[in-house]
Amino acid sequence: MIDLSRATTELVFGGSRHDPPPNSSRELLADGLVHADFDDPDWVYLVQVTQVPRVRLSVPESVVGHVEGADVYLVTASVANHLTLELIGREPAGEPILSEYVAASATWHETFSRDDPVDPPRWPAERLTEVSMTVTDDRGTAYRLGSAQAGGEDAPWRYIARFRPPTPPDARTLHLHFESPDGSSCTVDLPASTSEPGARR
Repeated sequence: MIDLSRATTELVFGGSRHDPPPNSSRELLADGLVHADFDDPDWVYLVQVTQVPRVRLSVPESVVGHVEGADVYLVTASVANHLTLELIGREPAGEPILSEYVAASATWHETFSRDDPVDPPRWPAERLTEVSMTVTDDRGTAYRLGSAQAGGEDAPWRYIARFRPPTPPDARTLHLHFESPDGSSCTVDLPASTSEPGARR
């Protein structure tokens, strides 16, 4: 039997730890509407894709934390399916964090072996996970960290944190609290107003 969880995995991620159903099929019924058949005797699936506007909030770029020789900046905030915060780490001139990562990554690529795999070096941005974040708003919404992403080929110091639920439409102010490993803390208040897709408030 193909249950809802497995069907979702197959559709969104293109597979799972299970072998894909041999006679599965998908059909585009209309824009944003997909029929999926995984050759299950009892069930087929109807998938509706909803386009959600990404609303960017006005963020005064400023230092919100410190970690392992780098200053941490809040650079963007947006609301869609999540409240998404983008942080950037910036190391002072002369700090070797990024250059050491580049050298370690090059060595890892040169010496990697499938027979004896070794984890790649940490992205510099993984240090930013040590800055704890608490999000609240004037409506008392309880936000939780849903997912996060650290680093990337073009942004080794970027950390993206996605909180759920998305900010409710009647919320007016977001309260972002940051605590660094050295004990310092910072609170940033942002307007939570929504507007047209891509607009900045």
